[in-house]
Amino acid sequence: MNIESKCVSTEVSEYLNFGWEHTEDVEKRYGRTSHTEHVLVRDKGMPNYDLLKAYEEKYFNLKSQKRVYQEAEASTVILLFFILIIPMVIYLAYKSKQKSDIAENNLYLDKEMKKVVEEAKELL
Repeated sequence: MNIESKCVSTEVSEYLNFGWEHTEDVEKRYGRTSHTEHVLVRDKGMPNYDLLKAYEEKYFNLKSQKRVYQEAEASTVILLFFILIIPMVIYLAYKSKQKSDIAENNLYLDKEMKKVVEEAKELL
């Protein structure tokens, strides 16, 4: 009987789908910390062993490609607010003042132009 074994520290149920059997738990220590590893065994002589091994590799390859959405941090949002929003508000206020100044100037020029036209008509 040809047996292979592996130790995993993640969820065992995923491995059970691919012919692995849970035999024991082992406590591993690294300095002051420790964690539990699960010992799994599988018979290499089992029917469809090669196919199960290929499916296992494909499953964990696909699982490693999963991405996780991370919310924006409050400090990043605040920083972007100061970098982007405040300059935009200042720019819009500047453009609004510029527009009103131009409108006021054009109104003054229209009045002066009318005066000039009236004075020219008086000379005719």
